[in-house]
Amino acid sequence: MKDLAFWRFLRVQLKAGQPVGWLQVLEHEGSSPGRQGFRMAIASDGSMTGSVGGGIMEHKLVEVLRDHLKKREPFWEIKRQIHSKEAAKDQSGMICSGSQLLALMYLDFDALKKVEEVILYLEKGESVAINVNAQGWSLEPTDNLKTKINFTASKADWRYTEKLGPKAVAHVIGGGHVGLEMCKVLTGLDYFVCNYDDRPGLNTFEANPFAHKKIITDYAYLSKYIPSGDDQFVIVMTFGYRGDDVAVRALLKKRFRYFGMMGSKTKVATLLEGLRKDGFEEADISQIKTPAGVVLHCETPAEIAVSIAAEMVGVRNFS
Repeated sequence: MKDLAFWRFLRVQLKAGQPVGWLQVLEHEGSSPGRQGFRMAIASDGSMTGSVGGGIMEHKLVEVLRDHLKKREPFWEIKRQIHSKEAAKDQSGMICSGSQLLALMYLDFDALKKVEEVILYLEKGESVAINVNAQGWSLEPTDNLKTKINFTASKADWRYTEKLGPKAVAHVIGGGHVGLEMCKVLTGLDYFVCNYDDRPGLNTFEANPFAHKKIITDYAYLSKYIPSGDDQFVIVMTFGYRGDDVAVRALLKKRFRYFGMMGSKTKVATLLEGLRKDGFEEADISQIKTPAGVVLHCETPAEIAVSIAAEMVGVRNFS
Protein backbone atom coordinates (compact mmCIF):
# COMPACT_ATOMS: atom_id res chain seq x y z
CA MET A 1 0.00 0.00 0.00
CA LYS A 2 1.16 3.52 -0.75
CA ASP A 3 0.19 4.64 2.75
CA LEU A 4 2.41 2.01 4.30
CA ALA A 5 5.42 2.95 2.15
CA PHE A 6 5.10 6.59 3.28
CA TRP A 7 5.01 5.77 6.99
CA ARG A 8 7.81 3.24 6.74
CA PHE A 9 9.95 5.92 5.11
CA LEU A 10 9.26 8.22 8.06
CA ARG A 11 10.22 5.46 10.49
CA VAL A 12 13.53 4.74 8.78
CA GLN A 13 14.53 8.39 8.70
CA LEU A 14 13.47 9.23 12.25
CA LYS A 15 15.20 6.14 13.64
CA ALA A 16 18.38 7.29 11.89
CA GLY A 17 18.12 10.62 13.70
CA GLN A 18 17.15 12.58 10.60
CA PRO A 19 14.33 15.14 10.86
CA VAL A 20 11.72 14.89 8.11
CA GLY A 21 9.64 17.45 6.28
CA TRP A 22 6.04 16.35 5.68
CA LEU A 23 4.02 17.95 2.88
CA GLN A 24 0.27 17.27 2.98
CA VAL A 25 -2.37 18.46 0.52
CA LEU A 26 -5.23 19.63 2.74
CA GLU A 27 -7.62 20.60 -0.06
CA HIS A 28 -7.63 21.31 -3.78
CA GLU A 29 -9.78 23.14 -6.30
CA GLY A 30 -10.25 22.72 -10.04
CA SER A 31 -7.70 20.77 -12.07
CA SER A 32 -4.88 21.04 -9.55
CA PRO A 33 -2.42 18.16 -10.04
CA GLY A 34 -2.07 17.79 -6.27
CA ARG A 35 -5.31 16.27 -4.96
CA GLN A 36 -6.59 16.29 -1.40
CA GLY A 37 -4.85 13.49 0.49
CA PHE A 38 -1.62 13.55 -1.56
CA ARG A 39 1.48 13.71 0.61
CA MET A 40 5.23 13.43 0.49
CA ALA A 41 8.15 13.34 2.90
CA ILE A 42 11.65 14.78 2.52
CA ALA A 43 14.54 13.76 4.75
CA SER A 44 17.49 15.96 5.61
CA ASP A 45 19.80 13.76 3.47
CA GLY A 46 17.70 14.62 0.38
CA SER A 47 15.83 11.33 0.07
CA MET A 48 12.07 11.53 -0.39
CA THR A 49 8.89 9.60 -1.03
CA GLY A 50 5.42 10.44 -2.33
CA SER A 51 4.20 13.46 -4.28
CA VAL A 52 2.00 16.54 -3.86
CA GLY A 53 1.48 17.12 -7.57
CA GLY A 54 4.93 17.35 -9.13
CA GLY A 55 6.27 20.09 -11.38
CA ILE A 56 8.01 23.30 -10.46
CA MET A 57 5.69 23.83 -7.49
CA GLU A 58 6.77 20.59 -5.81
CA HIS A 59 10.41 21.30 -6.61
CA LYS A 60 10.25 24.72 -4.94
CA LEU A 61 8.53 23.39 -1.83
CA VAL A 62 11.05 20.60 -1.50
CA GLU A 63 13.89 23.11 -1.65
CA VAL A 64 12.24 25.22 1.07
CA LEU A 65 11.94 22.18 3.31
CA ARG A 66 15.47 21.00 2.64
CA ASP A 67 16.80 24.37 3.72
CA HIS A 68 14.85 24.22 6.98
CA LEU A 69 15.90 20.62 7.59
CA LYS A 70 19.60 21.32 7.11
CA LYS A 71 19.36 24.10 9.69
CA ARG A 72 17.18 21.97 11.99
CA GLU A 73 14.61 24.75 11.98
CA PRO A 74 11.15 23.43 13.00
CA PHE A 75 8.21 24.58 10.88
CA TRP A 76 4.45 24.00 10.94
CA GLU A 77 2.49 26.15 8.49
CA ILE A 78 0.00 26.07 5.63
CA LYS A 79 0.61 27.51 2.18
CA ARG A 80 -1.78 28.21 -0.71
CA GLN A 81 -0.51 27.41 -4.22
CA ILE A 82 -2.42 28.86 -7.19
CA HIS A 83 -1.64 27.37 -10.60
CA SER A 84 -2.07 30.50 -12.71
CA LYS A 85 0.17 33.35 -13.88
CA GLU A 86 -2.77 35.69 -13.34
CA ALA A 87 -2.82 35.21 -9.57
CA ALA A 88 -1.88 38.30 -7.58
CA LYS A 89 -0.05 36.16 -5.01
CA ASP A 90 0.71 32.53 -4.09
CA GLN A 91 1.65 31.62 -7.66
CA SER A 92 2.92 28.04 -7.82
CA GLY A 93 4.82 28.47 -11.08
CA MET A 94 2.42 26.10 -12.84
CA ILE A 95 -0.31 27.13 -15.31
CA CYS A 96 -2.64 24.13 -15.18
CA SER A 97 -5.29 26.17 -13.30
CA GLY A 98 -6.84 25.29 -9.98
CA SER A 99 -5.20 25.58 -6.59
CA GLN A 100 -4.21 23.56 -3.57
CA LEU A 101 -3.62 24.23 0.10
CA LEU A 102 -0.71 22.41 1.71
CA ALA A 103 0.58 21.90 5.22
CA LEU A 104 4.36 22.03 5.65
CA MET A 105 5.36 20.17 8.79
CA TYR A 106 8.56 19.23 10.64
CA LEU A 107 8.94 15.85 12.32
CA ASP A 108 11.77 14.81 14.61
CA PHE A 109 12.49 11.79 16.80
CA ASP A 110 9.58 12.63 19.10
CA ALA A 111 7.16 11.65 16.31
CA LEU A 112 8.55 8.12 16.00
CA LYS A 113 6.16 6.48 18.48
CA LYS A 114 3.08 7.74 16.64
CA VAL A 115 4.57 6.79 13.27
CA GLU A 116 5.15 3.24 14.53
CA GLU A 117 1.55 3.08 15.78
CA VAL A 118 0.29 3.98 12.31
CA ILE A 119 2.48 1.28 10.76
CA LEU A 120 1.12 -1.35 13.17
CA TYR A 121 -2.44 -0.59 12.08
CA LEU A 122 -1.61 -0.62 8.38
CA GLU A 123 0.45 -3.82 8.53
CA LYS A 124 -2.56 -5.59 10.08
CA GLY A 125 -4.84 -4.25 7.36
CA GLU A 126 -6.72 -2.09 9.88
CA SER A 127 -7.74 1.57 9.74
CA VAL A 128 -6.69 4.51 11.87
CA ALA A 129 -7.25 8.25 11.50
CA ILE A 130 -4.70 11.03 11.63
CA ASN A 131 -5.76 14.42 12.94
CA VAL A 132 -3.49 17.31 11.89
CA ASN A 133 -3.91 20.94 13.00
CA ALA A 134 -1.88 24.05 13.78
CA GLN A 135 -0.72 22.59 17.09
CA GLY A 136 0.52 19.20 15.84
CA TRP A 137 -0.85 15.81 14.92
CA SER A 138 -2.42 12.86 16.67
CA LEU A 139 -4.14 9.53 16.04
CA GLU A 140 -7.79 8.81 16.68
CA PRO A 141 -10.31 5.98 16.13
CA THR A 142 -12.21 5.84 12.86
CA ASP A 143 -15.59 4.90 14.37
CA ASN A 144 -17.17 8.34 14.10
CA LEU A 145 -15.70 9.39 10.75
CA LYS A 146 -18.36 9.90 8.09
CA THR A 147 -15.94 10.66 5.26
CA LYS A 148 -12.42 9.47 4.46
CA ILE A 149 -11.03 13.00 4.52
CA ASN A 150 -12.35 16.11 6.23
CA PHE A 151 -10.79 19.59 6.27
CA THR A 152 -12.07 22.68 8.05
CA ALA A 153 -10.43 26.05 8.40
CA SER A 154 -11.10 29.40 10.03
CA LYS A 155 -9.01 32.51 10.55
CA ALA A 156 -7.92 31.16 13.92
CA ASP A 157 -7.32 27.47 13.24
CA TRP A 158 -7.47 24.56 10.80
CA ARG A 159 -8.04 20.83 11.12
CA TYR A 160 -7.37 17.98 8.69
CA THR A 161 -8.60 14.46 9.42
CA GLU A 162 -7.94 11.45 7.22
CA LYS A 163 -8.76 7.78 7.57
CA LEU A 164 -5.74 5.65 6.73
CA GLY A 165 -5.96 2.00 5.85
CA PRO A 166 -6.71 -0.32 2.96
CA LYS A 167 -9.06 1.02 0.31
CA ALA A 168 -9.75 -2.55 -0.68
CA VAL A 169 -8.71 -5.97 0.61
CA ALA A 170 -7.91 -8.70 -1.91
CA HIS A 171 -8.06 -12.34 -0.82
CA VAL A 172 -6.12 -14.54 -3.23
CA ILE A 173 -7.10 -18.15 -2.59
CA GLY A 174 -4.22 -20.26 -3.85
CA GLY A 175 -0.48 -19.80 -3.44
CA GLY A 176 0.78 -21.32 -6.67
CA HIS A 177 2.40 -19.57 -9.64
CA VAL A 178 -0.76 -17.74 -10.68
CA GLY A 179 -1.50 -16.78 -7.09
CA LEU A 180 2.00 -15.35 -6.77
CA GLU A 181 1.55 -13.22 -9.91
CA MET A 182 -1.92 -12.19 -8.71
CA CYS A 183 -0.49 -10.89 -5.44
CA LYS A 184 2.23 -9.02 -7.31
CA VAL A 185 -0.21 -7.22 -9.59
CA LEU A 186 -2.75 -6.40 -6.87
CA THR A 187 -0.13 -5.02 -4.50
CA GLY A 188 0.91 -2.62 -7.24
CA LEU A 189 -2.73 -1.54 -7.55
CA ASP A 190 -2.85 -0.58 -3.85
CA TYR A 191 -4.88 -3.50 -2.55
CA PHE A 192 -4.14 -4.94 0.88
CA VAL A 193 -3.37 -8.49 -0.24
CA CYS A 194 -3.98 -11.70 1.73
CA ASN A 195 -2.81 -14.99 0.25
CA TYR A 196 -4.13 -18.41 1.35
CA ASP A 197 -3.09 -21.98 0.68
CA ASP A 198 -3.63 -25.39 2.31
CA ARG A 199 -0.15 -26.77 1.54
CA PRO A 200 2.53 -26.14 4.18
CA GLY A 201 6.01 -25.64 2.69
CA LEU A 202 4.80 -24.61 -0.78
CA ASN A 203 7.77 -22.79 -2.35
CA THR A 204 5.81 -20.17 -4.31
CA PHE A 205 3.78 -19.34 -1.21
CA GLU A 206 6.72 -19.09 1.15
CA ALA A 207 8.75 -17.01 -1.30
CA ASN A 208 5.88 -14.58 -1.98
CA PRO A 209 7.11 -11.08 -1.00
CA PHE A 210 4.00 -9.29 -2.27
CA ALA A 211 1.22 -10.47 0.05
CA HIS A 212 0.71 -8.42 3.20
CA LYS A 213 -0.64 -11.50 4.95
CA LYS A 214 -0.05 -15.20 4.21
CA ILE A 215 -2.23 -17.84 5.84
CA ILE A 216 -2.00 -21.63 5.68
CA THR A 217 -5.43 -23.15 6.32
CA ASP A 218 -7.83 -25.81 5.17
CA TYR A 219 -9.98 -24.05 2.57
CA ALA A 220 -13.09 -25.21 4.45
CA TYR A 221 -12.24 -22.65 7.15
CA LEU A 222 -11.78 -19.61 4.90
CA SER A 223 -14.89 -17.90 6.28
CA LYS A 224 -13.03 -17.53 9.57
CA TYR A 225 -10.53 -15.21 7.90
CA ILE A 226 -12.55 -13.46 5.19
CA PRO A 227 -15.40 -11.13 6.18
CA SER A 228 -18.25 -9.93 4.02
CA GLY A 229 -17.96 -6.32 2.95
CA ASP A 230 -18.05 -3.77 0.17
CA ASP A 231 -14.27 -3.41 0.39
CA GLN A 232 -13.56 -7.15 0.16
CA PHE A 233 -12.41 -8.78 -3.11
CA VAL A 234 -12.02 -12.56 -3.45
CA ILE A 235 -10.42 -14.54 -6.23
CA VAL A 236 -10.27 -18.35 -6.09
CA MET A 237 -7.35 -19.98 -7.94
CA THR A 238 -6.32 -23.08 -6.03
CA PHE A 239 -4.26 -26.05 -7.24
CA GLY A 240 -7.24 -27.94 -8.63
CA TYR A 241 -10.94 -28.60 -8.84
CA ARG A 242 -11.36 -29.90 -5.29
CA GLY A 243 -9.63 -26.88 -3.74
CA ASP A 244 -11.76 -24.49 -5.77
CA ASP A 245 -14.93 -26.34 -4.81
CA VAL A 246 -14.14 -26.35 -1.08
CA ALA A 247 -13.13 -22.67 -1.11
CA VAL A 248 -16.24 -21.55 -2.99
CA ARG A 249 -18.56 -23.51 -0.73
CA ALA A 250 -16.91 -22.03 2.36
CA LEU A 251 -17.54 -18.48 1.16
CA LEU A 252 -20.71 -18.69 -0.90
CA LYS A 253 -23.07 -17.35 1.78
CA LYS A 254 -20.98 -14.21 2.22
CA ARG A 255 -21.14 -11.07 0.12
CA PHE A 256 -18.13 -9.32 -1.38
CA ARG A 257 -17.50 -6.46 -3.75
CA TYR A 258 -15.97 -9.01 -6.12
CA PHE A 259 -16.04 -12.81 -6.02
CA GLY A 260 -14.20 -14.45 -8.91
CA MET A 261 -12.93 -17.91 -9.75
CA MET A 262 -10.29 -18.88 -12.28
CA GLY A 263 -10.96 -21.92 -14.41
CA SER A 264 -11.79 -23.44 -17.76
CA LYS A 265 -15.38 -23.35 -18.99
CA THR A 266 -15.68 -27.09 -18.45
CA LYS A 267 -14.44 -26.98 -14.85
CA VAL A 268 -16.56 -23.95 -14.08
CA ALA A 269 -19.73 -25.57 -15.48
CA THR A 270 -19.15 -28.75 -13.50
CA LEU A 271 -18.50 -26.90 -10.24
CA LEU A 272 -21.54 -24.63 -10.57
CA GLU A 273 -23.79 -27.55 -11.45
CA GLY A 274 -22.57 -29.35 -8.33
CA LEU A 275 -23.52 -26.36 -6.21
CA ARG A 276 -27.01 -26.31 -7.68
CA LYS A 277 -27.49 -30.04 -7.11
CA ASP A 278 -26.50 -29.60 -3.47
CA GLY A 279 -29.16 -26.94 -2.91
CA PHE A 280 -27.20 -23.71 -2.96
CA GLU A 281 -29.33 -20.69 -3.82
CA GLU A 282 -29.03 -19.24 -7.31
CA ALA A 283 -28.59 -15.79 -5.75
CA ASP A 284 -25.44 -17.07 -4.03
CA ILE A 285 -24.10 -18.85 -7.12
CA SER A 286 -24.74 -15.96 -9.49
CA GLN A 287 -22.42 -13.62 -7.58
CA ILE A 288 -19.38 -15.60 -8.77
CA LYS A 289 -17.62 -14.08 -11.77
CA THR A 290 -16.28 -17.07 -13.63
CA PRO A 291 -14.24 -17.67 -15.61
CA ALA A 292 -12.69 -14.58 -14.00
CA GLY A 293 -10.96 -11.93 -16.09
CA VAL A 294 -11.57 -9.66 -19.04
CA VAL A 295 -9.52 -11.75 -21.48
CA LEU A 296 -10.48 -15.41 -21.83
CA HIS A 297 -7.47 -16.71 -23.75
CA CYS A 298 -4.57 -16.06 -21.39
CA GLU A 299 -1.63 -18.46 -21.29
CA THR A 300 0.93 -17.33 -18.70
CA PRO A 301 0.38 -16.67 -14.97
CA ALA A 302 1.19 -13.00 -15.56
CA GLU A 303 -1.39 -12.68 -18.33
CA ILE A 304 -4.04 -14.34 -16.18
CA ALA A 305 -3.25 -12.06 -13.24
CA VAL A 306 -3.44 -8.90 -15.34
CA SER A 307 -6.75 -10.00 -16.89
CA ILE A 308 -8.37 -10.71 -13.53
CA ALA A 309 -6.93 -7.59 -11.92
CA ALA A 310 -8.40 -5.47 -14.73
CA GLU A 311 -11.84 -6.92 -13.98
CA MET A 312 -11.40 -6.25 -10.26
CA VAL A 313 -10.34 -2.63 -10.85
CA GLY A 314 -13.36 -2.14 -13.07
CA VAL A 315 -15.61 -3.34 -10.27
CA ARG A 316 -13.78 -1.27 -7.66
CA ASN A 317 -13.88 1.97 -9.61
CA PHE A 318 -17.11 1.83 -11.59
CA SER A 319 -19.66 -0.20 -9.67
